[in-house]
Amino acid sequence: MATDHRHLALPDPRLAVGHVRSKPIILAGCVIGALTDFPLFKLMAQTANPDLYAAREKTAVVVVSDPADCSFQFNPTGTAKFAN
Repeated sequence: MATDHRHLALPDPRLAVGHVRSKPIILAGCVIGALTDFPLFKLMAQTANPDLYAAREKTAVVVVSDPADCSFQFNPTGTAKFAN
């Protein structure tokens, strides 16, 4: 009794050109997402908690540091000890 293995075959490589036609669609989706993410999240913040949004808009955040004492503190491994 022979077993039919046609269902295990890989797809036809000639059908793999679909990604060429879908590239503009994917790029358009990325552009639309990039242009709408910040406005939509701002709208969600205003709608979900208007008091918090108003407080955030009224309150200024100011960071003050001494340039002589400030340095680039990048330590992705967590091995360095920072004095300040």
